[in-house]
Amino acid sequence: MVPLASTDIVQQLETHGIEAVPTTALFAETAQLFKLAGYMCDVKWAPFIGATIISKATWEKIPAAQRGPMLAAAHKSGEALKNDIRAQDARAFRP
Repeated sequence: MVPLASTDIVQQLETHGIEAVPTTALFAETAQLFKLAGYMCDVKWAPFIGATIISKATWEKIPAAQRGPMLAAAHKSGEALKNDIRAQDARAFRP
């Protein structure tokens, strides 16, 4: 295992400093890593890279009647985003 910045992945693949990259198919396609890596595994995982954070004090300022609908909208939006990303990843993985 070689810890390195994502900006160094292409250079390390080109110079054979690394031989594998644990990443999603979508990122491999976007970063053009498939040109440098000869093989790919279809693994169903991905890093979680975002969140919405609200302090308890701020959350409690929101009327209780609105919290439920806000949570439901957040869950619905999260599911839609997850499904869209998975579909893009599936399209990027072409064995």
